[in-house]
Amino acid sequence: MQKAIRVTIIFIMTAILLVSSSGAPYDSKGLSSEDKYLDEKYFEYFSNGSKVVYTLREGLKGFSEYITVRYYSEKKDISEISKLADSLLEDAYSYGDLPDEGDYLKYQIGGYDLEYGYEDKDPQKKFLKIYPKYYSYPLWEEELSLNVEKVMDSFSFTEDMTDEQKVRRIHDYIVENVSYDTVHKQNSYNHKKSTAYYALMKKTAVCQGFCVLFYRMLKEAGIDNRIVTGQARYDDGKEYHSWNLVKVDGMYYNTDITWDAMTGGYDYYLKSDNNFTSHERDGEFLTKDFTDKYQTGKYDYIVLRWECEVRNHPGITFDLSNHVFRRC
Repeated sequence: MQKAIRVTIIFIMTAILLVSSSGAPYDSKGLSSEDKYLDEKYFEYFSNGSKVVYTLREGLKGFSEYITVRYYSEKKDISEISKLADSLLEDAYSYGDLPDEGDYLKYQIGGYDLEYGYEDKDPQKKFLKIYPKYYSYPLWEEELSLNVEKVMDSFSFTEDMTDEQKVRRIHDYIVENVSYDTVHKQNSYNHKKSTAYYALMKKTAVCQGFCVLFYRMLKEAGIDNRIVTGQARYDDGKEYHSWNLVKVDGMYYNTDITWDAMTGGYDYYLKSDNNFTSHERDGEFLTKDFTDKYQTGKYDYIVLRWECEVRNHPGITFDLSNHVFRRC
């Protein structure tokens, strides 16, 4: 196991020169709407909240052993520190759109330990120190990135390909090359099985490993998607599970890449919520904010490989009530 390099990232709120997330001199007029939102959200703690979130995210991506945040606050309630840490981390995940950010980063970290207090005998000079619990390692991520690039190049995607064709090719690659890890499934201390690295390089993983690899490869192809967690129902009960919401033609569809890998088909590929009732989302994915932002299709998005021939076979009938067919 390679030991991560100890790195401390310190935010000093009284600095004269402030730096934006792009590395240029801080200029509120040139900020994106997301940066402005973060600056306003954390205004009582930081003069540039977007920079704090950005630097925190870079610390996580760089496998910093711990990340220290220093700030001034007159609040005496110590519980607000843990709430602040939760909020900063959630925003560090949420406001990153690169393939190795967002949900990919979020689900490769299994929580964190937290230290907090105040300095120089001044209760207003507070700090919090975050110790992330990484599932992966720097060398793993380097190797993974090189191999993801090779696999993506092998697909030979062209500009005239539809998003669904790209999704299907990535889906098929994972289904054909990654198996479900039944050996380590019950070992809650073995987090290797939950990584994209094990899914791609060792060709075995549990649902979380399937999802983060699917997420990463879709993002590399320019396909927006989210990882959703919740309960999956079986004949003999329920189990905590994860799957992906994938954007195709402007709408989002449920895809359980793990279950498709186990069955070897498309039973859980680009499904509507109505035809995905075996899966129950956690509450955070049922909020109005989430469902408004990630609107799911009314019907399944199923593309028959011979859909263009349907018109030439009038003697055959098809039930289209639960399916959407891509135009030829």
